Amino acid sequence: TRLVYPKKPVDTSVTSDLETNTHVVVLRKGKIYTFDLAPNGQDLSTSDIEAQLKKIIEAAGSEWAEPVGALTSDDRDRWTEYRELLANDPSNARNLEIIDKAVFAVCLDDTYTVTREETSRNMWHGDGRNRWFDKSFNLIFTANGKAGILNEHSKSDGTCSTRMCDWILSNLAANKIDHGSPSTQSLPDPQALSFNLNQPLLDGIHQAERQFDKLVAAHDLQVAAFPGYGKGFIKQCGLSPDAYVQMVIQLAYYRMFGTLRPTYESAQTRNFLHGRTETCRTVTAEVQRFVEGMADVEVPVAEKAERLKTAIKRHTQNMGDAVKGEGVDRHLFGLRLLLKSSEPKPAIFTDPVYARSSHWNLSTSQLSSEFFQGYGWGEVVPDGFGFAYMIKENSLQVNVACLRTTMTDQGAKRMKYYLEESMRDMGTVCQSTIFRPKAKL
Repeated sequence: TRLVYPKKPVDTSVTSDLETNTHVVVLRKGKIYTFDLAPNGQDLSTSDIEAQLKKIIEAAGSEWAEPVGALTSDDRDRWTEYRELLANDPSNARNLEIIDKAVFAVCLDDTYTVTREETSRNMWHGDGRNRWFDKSFNLIFTANGKAGILNEHSKSDGTCSTRMCDWILSNLAANKIDHGSPSTQSLPDPQALSFNLNQPLLDGIHQAERQFDKLVAAHDLQVAAFPGYGKGFIKQCGLSPDAYVQMVIQLAYYRMFGTLRPTYESAQTRNFLHGRTETCRTVTAEVQRFVEGMADVEVPVAEKAERLKTAIKRHTQNMGDAVKGEGVDRHLFGLRLLLKSSEPKPAIFTDPVYARSSHWNLSTSQLSSEFFQGYGWGEVVPDGFGFAYMIKENSLQVNVACLRTTMTDQGAKRMKYYLEESMRDMGTVCQSTIFRPKAKL
């Protein structure tokens, strides 16, 4: 297991041995419990795990405890200070070590979520009380059976969690998971991790709760779920599905603001040892020509389609370069980090155009699975949007997040409208010009 360990001036990453640490921690109503997934080296069966979780729900009861996990949501420097204060008590220090070395955290929420927005927000942040944000991931369950993962991004990229979750869900659906046989001997009850909290720690928890609630209230999240078509249709048009949705986002933004702004799309560089990401810059002259053509009623439909194809071709080329490590942003970032504090900055790093071009008004990325209902993150600049999109066989979905100050609390709602409108309009253009249905045998 791995966690981000709070430390001044910079957090550190800590890894524990999975051979000797086979326990999980479970959060329920702010209380924290632990049990071993492989006692005496024998993996628990699905029914065993279910029984242990039921014991925890019963033990937790209906009353909330002071949620120590809320401290992990606070400013990292403050959480570092409170962690040190917690660890001054030997019992608390042992509890922290158990949490740190756990395989992952399981969060049994008492909330019911129905809509895509409700479920997305619960998995994105919840109420901040029933989480341990330092863990590599929190496996979250709502009271009505919705499940999701909150991934700690600094240690890995979303593709890793996506592959894991998709493998689990696809094999469950195909009934290929070996659930094991129930234990023949009674299992030890889960252990409650009780913290000794003095007044400064209680004050810290309450302050963290208030700060978290304020941060959550400042954000809006909307989900544009479009059932009209998906990857299958786009491929039959001879187009790249990922680049196509990038054009959807550009057209929606252009319709909303009348301009294009710097856009970041994550490009995976996992072909390289320790490779993570490079930036694929979506905005190009070809994209500008496409969105302007879509806005001009004098431009024929066939011309709109050609401009779309040209913009997608250019974007696909740029993405290919980025994946091969031939982008520009990580290179420039590395050069900037090599500068010593006493050295003058080269002109490129002080040029206003450089600063403007790296102000990511649109932060975008794709993770797709037929089993997922959504995923996402927040904006990376105060006047920006987070666009997390999924491309399924017969549908498209974009989670949109931004601060409520954007467009006077209407930013995410209006962007959702423009995204769905752009999906419809681009689909109509493609259907009437370049769509080629599969031949029937």
